[in-house]
Amino acid sequence: MAKINENVFNAVSEKAALKEVKNNDDEIQKYVMVYDVPKSWIQSIKKNRMTASSYLKQALREKLQRDGMLPAQ
Repeated sequence: MAKINENVFNAVSEKAALKEVKNNDDEIQKYVMVYDVPKSWIQSIKKNRMTASSYLKQALREKLQRDGMLPAQ
């Protein structure tokens, strides 16, 4: 195992911009589980070079806008 020179390590770490970065994405729900989606639908989406998550997100946004629950952009 390599031996770490603690003096050099401390000097470098004191000069480095070591900051804990937290995203303030309080507005974003990261994961929403969608069940019982037919495999043929997913395969059709993939054939058109899209991901299911991006397609479903777009479809949900369009439906919410059409139903007046979300302002149109």
